[in-house]
Formats: sequence, structure tokens, C-alpha cells
Amino acid sequence: MIELSDVTYTYKTKYQTVNALDGVSYRFVPGRFYAVVGSSGSGKSTLLSLVAGLDTPSSGSVIFNDKDTRNLNRDKYRLEHVSVIYQSLNLFPLLTAMENVTFNLEYKGTRGSKARKLASEKLESVGIDKGKHGRRPSMLSGGEQQRVAIARALAANTEIILADEPTGSLDSQNSTNVIALLKELAASENVCLIVVTHDPEVAESADVVIRLSDGKILEIIDRADSQAYVEEELQPSTYNIAIPSPEPVNPQPQTQPRPHPQQPSQQEPIQEQLQPQPTQRRPKSTRKSAPEPITTAPATTDSEEYSLEDIMKEFGKDNW
Repeated sequence: MIELSDVTYTYKTKYQTVNALDGVSYRFVPGRFYAVVGSSGSGKSTLLSLVAGLDTPSSGSVIFNDKDTRNLNRDKYRLEHVSVIYQSLNLFPLLTAMENVTFNLEYKGTRGSKARKLASEKLESVGIDKGKHGRRPSMLSGGEQQRVAIARALAANTEIILADEPTGSLDSQNSTNVIALLKELAASENVCLIVVTHDPEVAESADVVIRLSDGKILEIIDRADSQAYVEEELQPSTYNIAIPSPEPVNPQPQTQPRPHPQQPSQQEPIQEQLQPQPTQRRPKSTRKSAPEPITTAPATTDSEEYSLEDIMKEFGKDNW
């Protein structure tokens, strides 16, 4: 239906040149729910604007039904082939829910009772009962306003529906309901639904997830074609990552044998180190130096006699 062929989109600022999209190629088909995800600045909104015909690529081609959008009347292309669901909804505040849906129908030439009947069918298909068809947006909840915006896009009967963060302003319950509704309508209405989102729940519900990074397609997950890949390859890889994690977390098995087998081996070198220590202390102790005169005194008795004779000679026998 619509195909991007080596699409590059470049814009210049005062300080730099930015490649919002860089060589993107992909083919979208009807009846499928696509989720385009990625961080801010990855090129999601630029891709959406090129598919919507709001601009043309710097290089490459956006082809709709075998025709380059450069060669199409893009105003007519948007009116007849593309509907957009905005994050801010863009409902007319002074028009009722019914009038918001019939406005586009009347602009395209479907008027009167036929337009109201078609609008009523689309509002009921998204869960807005007849009692609320005459209410203005301010009298509806956020989830109900989002459903009116979806009904308006469906009533336009276009082949392509683009949604920019359709759950961004909704609570979790309404987000779940809108996601389920979009998924169902993509298949039942046979439309090509392309949703730009940061919501992981939306991505998980999509048939195809296209992940952008720095203007390039980083990853494509087609759940219909690669379900086996997701279940058999990605999940075991996560288990392999989780298995070694307990080992560093629980070092106790490695340290358990320390008290029994390692204690004797550690004590032996300690004793060996302690044994030479007393031998080093003995020559330095005073106990060895103290008995030295005692051991020499009895061993050298001659030296004591000579010393007495010398004393007697010096002082005289009578004085002694």
C-alpha cells in the first residue's frame, strides 16, 4: 500500500544539519497494526508526517499505490486516503460528538441523514452510546473524547490511519481499552494503522514493532512471522543472563570451606613464622648477658687468687 524506499529527511538549523531520517526503507500493508517506537529525536514524528503527506523526503521516495507522493496532490491524498488521530485530539469544542464525526463526512460530500447514520455507527462501534452523541467534548471523559477522535478517523473511510501517542493523555484503564479497540479495528476495517508511541503496552499489542534510533531502523519485530524467534531465542537468552547473576550475589559457597580445610593450612605457616621469633629474641634478652660474669667467675679461679695476692702486696700483710 505505502512504501518508504531509502528515505532520508534532513533539516538545517542555525548551528547544525540534522538527519531526522537516514535511509529508511519499509513497506506497510493494510489490516495490520504497526507501532513505531524509539527515544525522542529518533525520527518517529518525521516518519509519520511523511506518510501523512505533510512533506516530502529530502531523498528517497514515499510511494502510495505505486505513485510517488511528490507527484500526487497531497491535499487530496490526505483528504481521501489518510486520517490522523492526534494526541491532543483536535476535536471542535463547540461541536457535539456527532457533529465532530460528520464534519469531515460533509466536507467530503456525504451529507444529511446519510452522514449522521454513518457517524452514529462509528461512534457506537467505539463504545459511545447514543445518549452521548449530542454531548460536547467538555461533557465527555478523556477516554470518551479519544474514542470520538477514533470514530472520526474511521468514518473518513481511509486506507491509512495514523495515530500520534493516542494513549498519552489517558489513564491506564482507558489506555487498555483504546489499545484493544485499535487492534480490533485494524483487522476488522482492514486499514493500515500506524501508531507512534512511547507506551510499552501499545508496542506489545501491535502486530509489528518498528524501533527507530538516530533516524534509522534499529529493529523490526513482526509477531506473525517471528513469533518462534521471540519465544525460542529471546527468552532463553534472557535466562542465560539471569543464571550467572546469583553466583556473584551469593559468595558464601566459595567461602564455606574456609573454616575447616583451610584453617590447618593457614595455621601451619603461621607457626613456622612464629618459631624463629623466639630464637631472634634470645640473644637480645638480658638473661644471657646477666649470667656471663657468673659463669666466668668459677671457671677462672686463678684470676681470683692473683687479685688477692696483689691486694696483699699493695696493702701489706699486717694491714690485711
